[in-house]
Amino acid sequence: MACIDLVSRKFLIFALLLFNQLANGSGASTDADTVHIQLTQINAKKFEVVYSLDKAVSSLHLHATPDQSRAEFWKAKSDEFELTQLAGNDVIRRTDGKLFQTVVFVVEVVDISLPNYYRPFSPLYKSKNGLVVHTGQYFVCTDTCAITPTAWQVKVTAINRNIVHYQGASVSSASWKDRDDGRSFYLGPIAPIESENLIAIIDPGLPTKLKAMLDTQLPMLIDRLGNKFEALKTKPLVFATYNRGAPELSGFQGGVLNKTVFIHWWGLDLGQRINESDELWFIAHEIAHFYQSQESAVDVDEAAWIHEGFAELMAAELLAQTNEELKSYVQHRYKEASEDCATGLKVTPIGKATDLKQFDLHYKCGLLLHQFISQNAKQKLTVFELWDLYRTAINLGMKPSKQTYLDVVKEILREDYFLVLQAITGSELAPDEVIRQFLKGSSFTGKTESNTAGVGFR
Repeated sequence: MACIDLVSRKFLIFALLLFNQLANGSGASTDADTVHIQLTQINAKKFEVVYSLDKAVSSLHLHATPDQSRAEFWKAKSDEFELTQLAGNDVIRRTDGKLFQTVVFVVEVVDISLPNYYRPFSPLYKSKNGLVVHTGQYFVCTDTCAITPTAWQVKVTAINRNIVHYQGASVSSASWKDRDDGRSFYLGPIAPIESENLIAIIDPGLPTKLKAMLDTQLPMLIDRLGNKFEALKTKPLVFATYNRGAPELSGFQGGVLNKTVFIHWWGLDLGQRINESDELWFIAHEIAHFYQSQESAVDVDEAAWIHEGFAELMAAELLAQTNEELKSYVQHRYKEASEDCATGLKVTPIGKATDLKQFDLHYKCGLLLHQFISQNAKQKLTVFELWDLYRTAINLGMKPSKQTYLDVVKEILREDYFLVLQAITGSELAPDEVIRQFLKGSSFTGKTESNTAGVGFR
C-alpha cells in the first residue's frame, strides 16, 4: 500500500506541473553558433588556445570571469590583440577595433583557486607534469554570454600524453562538443584505473592514508548511491589530485561537471592533518553531486542550496548508516550546521547568500531545508525519495529551478510548513519565530525510515 501511495502522489504532483508547463509554454532555446577551441600543450608550463569562428566578430566575451587572474596568465600571441575587462567581464578584441575570425593566446599553467569557480589547472604532485584541466575557463561568446545554452567544439592536443575525458581515453589528441560550465579532463603519463563501477585518475603523490580511503570508500559510496537511483549509463570518471603548494596554504576543493567528479587537495602537511571523517564526508558530497545529474543545474546562483544542501544531506545519510562512530560524527556536523545556519539567517537571507558571499549557507541551511521537508511531508520521505520527486519533474520537462522544487514540495507539505519553507528560502530576512520553527522541524536522527519498500541500503 505504501508503494502505491508514493506512486499516486508522484503522478498527481507531476500531472499538475506538466499542465502548468503546457499552459505557460516550454521556453526552450536552441544552441548558439558553435565556437571552435583548440587547446595545445606547448610544454609543462604553457598552453596555447586558438579561437576560430565561422564569422568575423568585433570581440569575444569570456563565459566566466571569477577574478582578474587572466590578465596575469594569458598573453596574446600577437600585439594586435588584447584581453581587457569591460563591466567586470574578460573580453578579447583587436587593439584597432577591426573584426577578426581567429585569435591565439598563450596561457601559463598555474595552480590557483578561483573564487566560487573551478580551478583552471590542477597539477598532480607525482605524475611527471600530469594535469587536470577545466575547459570552462576557455569558453567564449560573441556577445555577453547572456543567452544560453551555447555549444563549443573543443579539441585538445598533447603529443605523447594520455588524454582522459568523459568519452574515454586517447593519446596525443581528443575532441568533443562542450557546453554549460565545461568539464575536467586529464593529460599526462598516467593511464586511467578502471574498476567494476568507476574509472579514475588517482594522483600517486597523495598521502597513503588518503589513497587507501579512496580505494575502499569510492566504490562503496558509488555502489550505495547506485542502489538509490536508476543505473548509470556510464561509469563515473573520477579525478583525485594533489599539489603540495606553498607552505602556508592548505585546503581541498571538489566539483562535478558533466559525468566527471573532480577532487583536489593541496598543502604541505596534508598527510598529518587528514581527518578521515571529514575527508569521507567531502568525498560522499561530491559523489552525491554526480548522481544529481542535470537536476543540479539550477537557473540562478541564489538557489544553490538545492543541490548543495541535497549533497550534504545525502552524505549525512550515507555516513550515518556506516557505523556508530560515523553516526556520532554526522550528528556533530548536523549540530554545527544548525548553529551556523541559525546565526547566518539572522543577517543573511538564503536568497541573497551568493550576492553577499555567504556561500556556506547553501550547504549548512540547505542540508536543514531538505531535512525539514523530508521529516514533515504528509507521508515521511527519505532524502533520496525527495530528490526523486524533483528529478521526475525535470525529466517531464520542467526547468531545474527553485520554483520547480517549490512546486513539487508544495504538494507534499502541509500549508503551514510550506509557508515556513517559503519564508526561509526568500530574499528577505525571515522572522525569528519562523527561523525557530524551521530549526525545530529539521531534526536529524540518522535513520532512513521509508514508506517505500526496497529503498534501504543493500
